[in-house]
Amino acid sequence: MKDAQFGDSAIDSDEETALRLPRVVLPQPSADPAARGVVPWRVIAMGALIPWSVSRLAFLIITAIGGALPPATPATRGPGFLGVWERFDTNWYISIATHGYSFPQQIAFFPLYPLLIKIVSIVTGGNTLYAALLISNLSALTALIALGGFAAWEARDASLARWAMLALLIYPFSFFLFAAYTEGLFITFSALCLLFARQGRWRWAAALALLAGATRPTGVVLVIPLAWEWMRQQGLLHPEVWRALRRPGRMQIAQAWLMALRQAARTQWDGVLAVAAIPAFILGLGLFAGARFHHPMLIVNVRRDYWGLVSTPIWVSVPREIGHMFIAPFGSWPQIIMLLDLLALAAATGAVIVLFRRMPVTYTLYMVGLIYLCIAQPAAPPALQVYQGPGRYLMASIPLFPALGVTLERHPRWRVALICVGLTLQCYLAIHFVTGKLME
Repeated sequence: MKDAQFGDSAIDSDEETALRLPRVVLPQPSADPAARGVVPWRVIAMGALIPWSVSRLAFLIITAIGGALPPATPATRGPGFLGVWERFDTNWYISIATHGYSFPQQIAFFPLYPLLIKIVSIVTGGNTLYAALLISNLSALTALIALGGFAAWEARDASLARWAMLALLIYPFSFFLFAAYTEGLFITFSALCLLFARQGRWRWAAALALLAGATRPTGVVLVIPLAWEWMRQQGLLHPEVWRALRRPGRMQIAQAWLMALRQAARTQWDGVLAVAAIPAFILGLGLFAGARFHHPMLIVNVRRDYWGLVSTPIWVSVPREIGHMFIAPFGSWPQIIMLLDLLALAAATGAVIVLFRRMPVTYTLYMVGLIYLCIAQPAAPPALQVYQGPGRYLMASIPLFPALGVTLERHPRWRVALICVGLTLQCYLAIHFVTGKLME
């Protein structure tokens, strides 16, 4: 997964910087389609179907076990066998699907998932929970396929796809791919958006960026990586440009760079569209929120004003989270969740540092943005649990799962350990979720 596979763009004469799109340098023809830069989607889809089916069966067993256990809290649950999954954020999505945006705090939940619930509920006889679970589980399958395609294309190795998909399935918080949450949709759209952007297929990237942005607020994490990748493919980030800026005549080089940027924006407008898609959607939703609730800045301030989440520097919030973890009663549910969240954050941060030189800058920017969003708005005092759901949000660490897949493929001992630990924790967390323990 290196940018080195792209050829350099030359700096043209004395007048302008390069405008040419860097070309992909592919190896000689191979029996493996992925080695030729072609994603074998059918093979990946067939490889995803069995682990997806087995995992869905496992979650049905967990549903039966959780439904037989006494509820941990008096939190409401839906009727029927699958009613134990109608909890927490699921209720907000179903409420929006049923009644629309009736309360200001609902703006924190973006509209695509509730809209799909409303549409699919026609098929499920009006049962919105079944519709939500159907969408989530089908999107779990598409998320596996999208991640597999992403891994196969970047590594030019189709065999890595199944290991990357396995890495996602054993992630401890991956039970949210079964729950009526937006994780599957977001991973699908984000993985395909990044893949198509890297391939230079910017119209597809724009459409998928819009869908990711309409799914959840964390879609903003795609904006800077898409901008970087588009500029890189136009030759606007070539090292020669920046070296020239340190030599005499830098003003002429800067003017030529701006001319090149303007020219690229005119000729490669679909890349600009991909970069602008998410900000444009958020602006539109903000205008709707202002008109609906007479609160022009609601889309910006909803998490602070209605959910008690306040922007805090990491050098303040991290010590708070660690300190609160030790303050919480030993072995208590909040302490366990805080520990797992911190471990997920540490693992993701460590992986980005280790892979920094091997991972394309586009993906480094994506991961830095995702990690930042996980910790940017912690709960305000006196809340015991400071960070709200980083373990779940880090499930969208799309560039890291192929790297973990390499470890699973090459190191059998690590493979056994990671699978056993990951699935054990996932079952433990899923059972507690269905019995009503808040997981934020």
